[in-house]
Amino acid sequence: RHHWHQRTAESLNRSVELFEQAIAADPQYAPAYTGLADAYLLLVGYGDMDPKVAQRKAEPLIATALSLGPDLAEPYASQGLLRWIRGDHAAAELALRAAVERNPNYSMASMWLGGVLGEEHRYTESLAAYQNAWAADPLHPVINSNLAGTYLKMGRFTEAREAVRRMTSLGYEAASASLLAAEVESQAGNLVGAVEIATAAAELHPDNPKLAMLTSSLYAMLGREEAARGWLGKAEVAGVDGPHLRLMHYLLLLRLGEGQRIADLSEAMLAEVPEWHLGGLDDTQRALLVWPGITRLVDGRLEEGLEILGYADVQSGIMGLSTESQVGILSLMAHAEMQLNLPPARIATRLERAATVAREAQANGWNSPGMQVRLAVVEAMRGNVNEAAALLNEAVDAGWHDLYLELSLPGAQVLEGPEFRAILNRVEQDLAAMRRQLVDA
Repeated sequence: RHHWHQRTAESLNRSVELFEQAIAADPQYAPAYTGLADAYLLLVGYGDMDPKVAQRKAEPLIATALSLGPDLAEPYASQGLLRWIRGDHAAAELALRAAVERNPNYSMASMWLGGVLGEEHRYTESLAAYQNAWAADPLHPVINSNLAGTYLKMGRFTEAREAVRRMTSLGYEAASASLLAAEVESQAGNLVGAVEIATAAAELHPDNPKLAMLTSSLYAMLGREEAARGWLGKAEVAGVDGPHLRLMHYLLLLRLGEGQRIADLSEAMLAEVPEWHLGGLDDTQRALLVWPGITRLVDGRLEEGLEILGYADVQSGIMGLSTESQVGILSLMAHAEMQLNLPPARIATRLERAATVAREAQANGWNSPGMQVRLAVVEAMRGNVNEAAALLNEAVDAGWHDLYLELSLPGAQVLEGPEFRAILNRVEQDLAAMRRQLVDA
């Protein structure tokens, strides 16, 4: 378990060897089977094990553990982790709650339950599960990492900073801790502090594309285009494979106005789903359609973009697509429908759905400045100008400064009206002051 808790590919592979030795020494010891199953499943995220291979290896091990130790928490927690990786959230939650019921102090059960609830957009419940995990094991760096990320979504920056501080003091992997620390400072409005953290970490870890892209994004937010392009180049050298990295890459190109490169990237994504128009798509395929659809809306191919995003079914939500992104995409679709003079009832339904998604997320705990801005755009498009101005003002007070990206998107120009000008002037003045501070530093 010591090696298993380290959460690196090397340590997890070492734990596999030791768990196999434990099973050989005592074939009736259930925790050895769950440990081996967990190691395989975690190697999907921390190593390079194929998800289907990991599931195939883990399933019989978990079945054996359940038969040997039906009163133990660990087999149910492993079952929950397996179901979570398969995307069966309801079944995963049942198994993980069964594990917590059997042993409230088994921190991994509560931590994985927090992850499942977070993906269900039940952020207040997710935070409670992570807090239970932390109470059982306050020195676990991964639990503190998950706490920090959840506090960040909820706009609770002081608590997020404290969780990051604990991660760092506990020796959590330095690049990941720095990435999260910079994201906290960025969302809290301290862009200079975020740049300093990200730049220092990216220079220490030149093979980490996430750090390089975050550094590039921060410079772009500050209007330092030359520096942003320099770090973009370093990220591309390090490699931008994988869904999350490709999303970061796409948004970064969008910030920098790289129209042709955005088009090339989105066409490559679309080519990965050649029969998208036939329907019956899984979440991975639907997610791949999002960015080609957005690209078409941004460059004016409105009907094509709406068709692609319709097959992606953004309206219903996509696993792995944040609620913030979902709200933003729905407002983009509504703007395109306005441009095409489609029936007002259709547009109103789209905007109502966007507002409902955002309000439900806020009610469930996601109240970041970014969510407030997304909702401000939706309310402005619905004609609720005073409500939109209040939301935008609240977001700026909380630290929102991502002005250049937001206003470059179709539909967001509703925030350029006279009701919002004074608020946006505050953001521009803050950005100018931070640029001067960065130069002086």
